[in-house]
Parts: sequence; structure tokens; C-alpha cells
Amino acid sequence: MLLASTWLPAEITSFSGSCQDGFIRFQWATRKERNTRMFQLEQSTDGYSWYKLGMVEAAGYSDKRISYRFVAPQNGGPYYRLVVVDRGGQRYVHPSIEVYCGKYPARVVPTQKEKSGELVIEVVPPQTSDQFELRARGLSDLHPARVEILDARGRLQVVVPLISEQGQWHRSFSAQLLQLPKGTYTIRLRQDGKIRKAQLVIRKNPDKQR
Repeated sequence: MLLASTWLPAEITSFSGSCQDGFIRFQWATRKERNTRMFQLEQSTDGYSWYKLGMVEAAGYSDKRISYRFVAPQNGGPYYRLVVVDRGGQRYVHPSIEVYCGKYPARVVPTQKEKSGELVIEVVPPQTSDQFELRARGLSDLHPARVEILDARGRLQVVVPLISEQGQWHRSFSAQLLQLPKGTYTIRLRQDGKIRKAQLVIRKNPDKQR
């Protein structure tokens, strides 16, 4: 069982990754540990499906600052997270980070359904602390399109138009400017009776954690 919790057996004070010589070098530190067995590092291409990347043995019990390191090839991501595993086998997930090595990920090649005109939307990246972009395909230039952002309770927070630029439907947003606090949101795109949804997760801005 995987728990997303504000309390962890390990009090993690930092978690980061940097690209160097074809590898990603991860670093994290704990200020306190209670009954920890190991840290499991996981990677994801979309922020939803996660795969095991490796493990590092934990201290068990500690009241001192401990630094950890892990090195992995640059062939996954760009989303990475730590899972703290205690000695009872319980797993606790720490908020994910984004590590981009080189250029921003290329646009996904449209599937056959997308080529046939089916409405498709994607949020890039699906997890962010502020900036994100909404991209859409299969929209008609003959009808207006609008974006609705709903919170976890289904309450409407934002309604904005989506405009085509030379046949490309996309728009960049700032969670701060939209006054969207940390949480999980549903992005709903409407055009001519068609509706498509995608998920967005707003994480706490690391610069505001202090």
C-alpha cells in the first residue's frame, strides 16, 4: 500500500536531481528518521504511472542530518519521486520532482484516433508548482473552445477561452496568477458539445516552504 502523507518516517529536508555526463545524480537529506528501512526511487514519463528505479538503505533511527545519493542513467523521467519504506513494509510517497536533461520533451506523435479528429488534450507537465501548458488536438476552427478548471470537490475555479494560433491550440498558465493553491484539479475542455478532461496537480512551491 502506498500512502501520500504529510508525515513520513523520515523527515526529508531536500530532494533534487542534476544532469551530468549522461547520468542523473539524485541527492536528498533527512533531519530525522524513525523506523526507516529504505528509500525507493521511482520514475515516470507522465506523472501518473511510476516504475522502480533503485533503492538506497535508510538509517533506521536518527536525530542527525543524513545525506543520501543515487545515480541513474538519463533514460527515464522526467518525473522522479522518493518512496520511504519503513521496517513494517509500509510505503510513504514524497512529492515528485522534475528533472529535464537537454531539451524540453518533444511533442507526442498523434495516434490514429487523434488524426481522425477526436478531441484530445494534455497538460504539460501534469504536476507543477506554478507554470503549466494546456495542449489540444482535434479542435475545430469554426467553434470557440473554453477551458474550465475544477478543484477536487468539483467546484469551478477558472473559465478561460482557448485560442488557436496558426492551427495550434495551446495556452500557458500560471497557477499563482490563477490563484490556484496546492491540490489536485480537473482540466475540462469544451467545444461544440464535446468535453475532454485531464488532471493537474499543483504542488507547493519549494521557494515558499520556509
